[in-house]
Amino acid sequence: LCLCHADQGWPFEIKTGLLDEQTLVFSARLKGEEVTLPTLEQAFTLLARLHNDVAGS
Repeated sequence: LCLCHADQGWPFEIKTGLLDEQTLVFSARLKGEEVTLPTLEQAFTLLARLHNDVAGS
C-alpha cells in the first residue's frame, strides 16, 4: 500500500481496495476538467505500472 501513498508524488490520487479475498484493485481519481485522452493514457500507464510492481514482488 505504500506504493499508493500520497508521498509518492503521483499525478493522480491512487486508491486501492479488495474486490474479493484474492483480487487487489487500483484506481486513479481524476477531476472532470482533467479528463482528456492523454491524461487517461497517463493514468492507465500508472495503474499498469503499479499492478506490475505488485505482481512482480
